[in-house]
Amino acid sequence: METDTRTQFAMAAMDFATIFNTYFTESVHGGFKVQLTAPEGISTGGGVQSVQHITLVNESAGTTMVVGSVNRIMNSTELRNFETVAQMFEQRFQGKSFPMDRAQFDDLHNKFVNFFSSQSFQVSDAKPPAPRPTAPKGTTLKEAPKASATAQPAAVAEPTSGSGVWIAVAVGVALAVLGTVYILFLK
Repeated sequence: METDTRTQFAMAAMDFATIFNTYFTESVHGGFKVQLTAPEGISTGGGVQSVQHITLVNESAGTTMVVGSVNRIMNSTELRNFETVAQMFEQRFQGKSFPMDRAQFDDLHNKFVNFFSSQSFQVSDAKPPAPRPTAPKGTTLKEAPKASATAQPAAVAEPTSGSGVWIAVAVGVALAVLGTVYILFLK
């Protein structure tokens, strides 16, 4: 008999991906199938590497687009909007237009919001990724002139605190201990 050596967090992430993928199994929009990635390894580093990606997979064209991310530890989901996904598609596939129209994408986006809200996830809009550097036509990035000394550095996002999660975990553990003490000694 084969035993699964995945950690608790990796198993939970796989189970959630199975639920999501089953829910969206019949969902094909603009030739794309919806899929939530599952952890590839046996561990997510205690949940540190637990972010899963919501993807649109077009198997016939061999394309995959990430349209959101899920963090089960923080119970949060970030979803990209139509403009961001369409722009990323055009950049990635040399100017080809994103094959899903806005109405189809917005319908799918609403289904994502409803699904994750029903699972008690906080749903937010993902910030667009920073634009990729481009070289002048006819050159490569290595040949392109260096940025000027007056260029402004990109803004750095402040890290968010995870203290709210730790407080919730501490309260849950304290309640479990108190419940156990009550059942064992006071009944």
